[in-house]
Amino acid sequence: MMGSLKAKVMAGLAGILGVAGACAAASLAPPGWLGGGGARAGILALLLAVAAGIAIAVWRAVLIPLTAVLGTLDAWTREATALDTIAKAQSKLDANLGLLRDLLYGKGDPHVVDGTLYFGDYAVATNDIVDVVQATHGGSATIFLGDLRVSTTIKDPSGKRQIGTRLAQGPAHETTLKQGRSYRGEADIFGEV
Repeated sequence: MMGSLKAKVMAGLAGILGVAGACAAASLAPPGWLGGGGARAGILALLLAVAAGIAIAVWRAVLIPLTAVLGTLDAWTREATALDTIAKAQSKLDANLGLLRDLLYGKGDPHVVDGTLYFGDYAVATNDIVDVVQATHGGSATIFLGDLRVSTTIKDPSGKRQIGTRLAQGPAHETTLKQGRSYRGEADIFGEV
């Protein structure tokens, strides 16, 4: 039923275009060309109707599916862009962690003496290493002793570094401190994710 209605609408449209084309051809035809009977006018009207029918068929067969394909390509492009952004962020995070590791472990093995974290004989009591990481790769860097921040680039609204604060409960806390694994993902840092 729906296909029949659609066919009737398309046929009616083609007929309207054919009549309109015949009228336009009759008004634009060179003088005398349509004389000697209506055969030439009929042929011209028929050709215009066929051309209109072909145009509609092309529109239905090519342009409508092409619009759907373009929509799909647009969605794929958005997804690829999002995946590329994630990959770049992951790469930046890996670079941050790698540099932090190299700078710290380059000083020696980690150990704690009287509540102070050391790497070799370097006491993690300043922010020079996290500042180098941030200056080199951007983002933020923090060195924890358990869940306690002992060196960080994270600052409060007044600009004070958040040394001595604790890592909030959540996936980062659970994964690193309870499971002993590296965590990659969003973390709540003072109410911001």
